[in-house]
Amino acid sequence: MGSATQHTMGPADFARHSQNLDLFTKILLVATVATAIAALGRFYSNPETGGAFVLVGLLFFWGMPAVIRNFSSIATDKQLHKLTE
Repeated sequence: MGSATQHTMGPADFARHSQNLDLFTKILLVATVATAIAALGRFYSNPETGGAFVLVGLLFFWGMPAVIRNFSSIATDKQLHKLTE
């Protein structure tokens, strides 16, 4: 088994990873919209579908910014600080 190594990410790698994450979030958004449309088409007569969409929407609306803020800000700030040195 290998040991964990410290790897400083250069500006080009950081830009590439940022672009990959941006592409991933766009693909995830399209997949989410397609899933929502398919679920509405399939379960249109059931009112529970709307309630489930509201709950999942609220979870993403308030939950995802908190997750991103809590888990990525420390590592990202350290990496951005290293890039500016």
